[in-house]
Amino acid sequence: HSKYRYDRMQQLVTQTEKLTPEKAVGILRNMKGINGEALGYGNEKAINQLLAHHGIVFKPEKRKVWVSSNPYQMGEFIAYDLDEVFRKFEAGNVSESVAEQSANIPTSDFLKTKKFRDYEKYRKLETEVKQDLYDEKPVDTNKASELTSLNPEFWEAWYLSGMIHFQNKDYKKAVIDFKQALKREVTTQPDKEELKKMIKKTYRKL
Repeated sequence: HSKYRYDRMQQLVTQTEKLTPEKAVGILRNMKGINGEALGYGNEKAINQLLAHHGIVFKPEKRKVWVSSNPYQMGEFIAYDLDEVFRKFEAGNVSESVAEQSANIPTSDFLKTKKFRDYEKYRKLETEVKQDLYDEKPVDTNKASELTSLNPEFWEAWYLSGMIHFQNKDYKKAVIDFKQALKREVTTQPDKEELKKMIKKTYRKL
């Protein structure tokens, strides 16, 4: 999926006439797939997977750099003028921040949305459910519908929902969820194969 991300990045870059630091940050924050396809939140195929990693934007000719802050490259991008930074370090004047506050790129509006709050809930619930399924602990079916309502475009939400129904021997619901997962942009080929395997396995139980 790194090729998929690269192709998506190329697509976004070519749609932009002049690449400014702000536009570059917009690309790093992009959560959609090729041609703007919905991937669900947390899909590793997205340029911004909403996982904990950093982004850095350089403007070499001006010797400026912008570094992302939490969470998920959606926080403010802090600006640094490298000439100024090195001048301060050489002078030993580093008791305060060396950032160039006025050139910071603001926090993404996405962080103020319900979708972001839902995604944070989803991540917590997903971790819990995966652990319980792995430990073969019973999982309440309410958690299945909660996963898919919190992150409806993400294939894995439907896959986990299907696994919960499968565990609860509700094979009809399980197969519906696995098929819903397959309709979405599945992250890897092995994930796709696993889904197809679970569909066959579930049909045999019906």
